Amino acid sequence: MEQINKVGLIGLGAIGGIVAEKLARTEAIAFSVLADGKRIDRYLNNPISINGTPLYLEYLAPENAAHMDLILVAVKHHHLAATIETMKSFVGPNTIILSLMNGIVSEEILGQSFPTAAILPAMIVKIDAVREAGNVRFSLPGIIHFGHENPNHPAIALVSDLFTKSGIDFVVPEDLDRDMWWKFMINVGINQVSAVLQAPYQLFQTEVLPNTLVDAAMVEVIALAQAEGVNLKQSDMAEWKKVLMSLHPAMKTSMCQDMEAKRKTEVEAFAGVVIERAKKAGIKTPTNEMLFAAIRSMELKNQMIAKSL
Repeated sequence: MEQINKVGLIGLGAIGGIVAEKLARTEAIAFSVLADGKRIDRYLNNPISINGTPLYLEYLAPENAAHMDLILVAVKHHHLAATIETMKSFVGPNTIILSLMNGIVSEEILGQSFPTAAILPAMIVKIDAVREAGNVRFSLPGIIHFGHENPNHPAIALVSDLFTKSGIDFVVPEDLDRDMWWKFMINVGINQVSAVLQAPYQLFQTEVLPNTLVDAAMVEVIALAQAEGVNLKQSDMAEWKKVLMSLHPAMKTSMCQDMEAKRKTEVEAFAGVVIERAKKAGIKTPTNEMLFAAIRSMELKNQMIAKSL
């Protein structure tokens, strides 16, 4: 493959919407949102907008599938199994898959499902997007960090070229594992605590007490990362504090948005993964165990109320 021509995206949440806007305006590629027929109908009946401007997109269902050069995955963890089924018709022997999902396990799951594809681990930072009723609002569009265990893998250059053409900010870091775990640390901390408190970034920018919970959850991730040979340190928490202060005070984490909307959260991909892997490493995780119990209990309460209506 000399260049990427056919690009598909699965997931039109806050992150997916921002990326879709850039790719849809890129003349050098054929860009489509990949989804099943029912979801495409929902997208068509409730078109997405970006900061108030409608975004018109092309949609492809599996029955009309063609092999993609690149597929970007931007769904929630609990939607991954269904997403893989949708992707099967679109993945060919040379397809590149880049996961923008939260957590540290999606790449492994995608690799098991698509062993011939080039899987590029990725994350997005410095983003404060919120999706409400089909409108994605943001002040910071984010920076994608991505790479491959082989630093010379040709997929890196191909995706870098595409992102440059599309105006998508990106970094190919020297230590991608460290960056992935650093973002995981942030998700485990701020996402989960903000979901329990149902609070915007402003609370964490101005008050010390809620950050004690965030820090305690992140310290457990750091201990786990070090046990798994990842170069993550407590000093990396200071880097997160700088990012926190750059975010719009009124914006909220994706997990906070899910909790407020009474949707399923990604707690299994955050505290759930920390707890499971820490047990194998002999590491105690009291804060994440508390957050897992609190968030799952809130989800169960929401389910109970929904059933009673």
